[in-house]
Amino acid sequence: MTIRVKQSLLALLLFVIMLSIIPLTASAASKSVTVGSLVVTTTHEEGLIEDVDYSIEDRTYDRLVLTTSKSVTIKMKEGKDIAYNSIVINNVGGVTSSNITFSNLNLKSKTNDSVISVWNSEKAPFDVKLTFKGENTLNSNHSTCAAINAGTGNVTVKGGTVITNSN
Repeated sequence: MTIRVKQSLLALLLFVIMLSIIPLTASAASKSVTVGSLVVTTTHEEGLIEDVDYSIEDRTYDRLVLTTSKSVTIKMKEGKDIAYNSIVINNVGGVTSSNITFSNLNLKSKTNDSVISVWNSEKAPFDVKLTFKGENTLNSNHSTCAAINAGTGNVTVKGGTVITNSN
């Protein structure tokens, strides 16, 4: 073998070794996701993965569906003072618990739905912890609809100031 061939083989071998050392991520995860006027963040090392941890069920109405056991915080997008979103927390895919923090939100539903709903699609034990930080306003936009619909999950609500009203 010539020296040039040996150098090429050595370079190829080093390249293969480097590929095995450097971790590769197969999916695009993000620590922060914007949905309408909301910003959803996590400190979890894997970040948030669309269609795994969250989805946008109806882009017309910006319905954010959370299907994650990762702790998340939801706050207003910079420069926004109201968000016309609804949030669904669901246990699809075997999720048994959710820990959601709402920070200084002003939410109003575009439809006659609750602003925050807990769905137990799996009909399995599902514990949800909702923590409110700062002042949060929830407006369901309909007199017969609660701002927070606990559904059939075990829901714990704590902290902050929550103002709920209906038109």
